[in-house]
Amino acid sequence: EKELNAIEGKIAAQEAAVAELDERLASGDLYKVGTDPSVAKGLQKEREAAQKALDATYTRWEELEALKE
Repeated sequence: EKELNAIEGKIAAQEAAVAELDERLASGDLYKVGTDPSVAKGLQKEREAAQKALDATYTRWEELEALKE
């Protein structure tokens, strides 16, 4: 029960992190001429890792919910 309560806050934080990375990746400034392309690539890798972590947290949340029933 304790882990289940904590995981909801973790999900919210991870969702916010993914959304923030999405905003940064959508910024036109990131793709202007003269901008180092490795910055965008790094952000994309960071976004992929954040999404993977969020997916894993959702999976754990579903497991905990199933145990509760």
